[in-house]
Amino acid sequence: MDNSLKFKELREKYPTFIYHSYEYDIDDKLSIKYHFEIPNLCHFYPEIKIDMKNVVNKEKEYLEYLIFQVGLIEIISYVKATCSKNIRIDAGYLDEEQISFLKKLYYKGLGEFLYRNNIKIDKDELFNITCSREYRKLVDTNYTGRGNLICVGGGKDSCVS
Repeated sequence: MDNSLKFKELREKYPTFIYHSYEYDIDDKLSIKYHFEIPNLCHFYPEIKIDMKNVVNKEKEYLEYLIFQVGLIEIISYVKATCSKNIRIDAGYLDEEQISFLKKLYYKGLGEFLYRNNIKIDKDELFNITCSREYRKLVDTNYTGRGNLICVGGGKDSCVS
């Protein structure tokens, strides 16, 4: 199906997707609420609940860093609705290397979406990602354990991992 014209129309009508913020509460579960906006369309607040009994590091800075990162991944689920060209991150800071990684991750993650809709676009043209926050020292996330991290989202590719 060729939806390349619709893709262009949506990008013009809804040029920006905003990741405003997140908030969270901890009791027996970690409850996270994100605040996203598509200007001239809607604000929305997806929520995630995570069982805390298996969470090893519960330090505030570390949790906030992870919550912010999960929000970056949440974006991919919603940005497909409008194909917004500009993604503005207000909830945290990303440096140029992180932005480059995110662009690649989004591009690869949307591979089937782009293919099925006959959208031919370069990785660097798909999204323009900007941050409104200034740099602040992040928590030390150097992994010192052994093994592999395998992300499983439950889709058809999860069984391949």
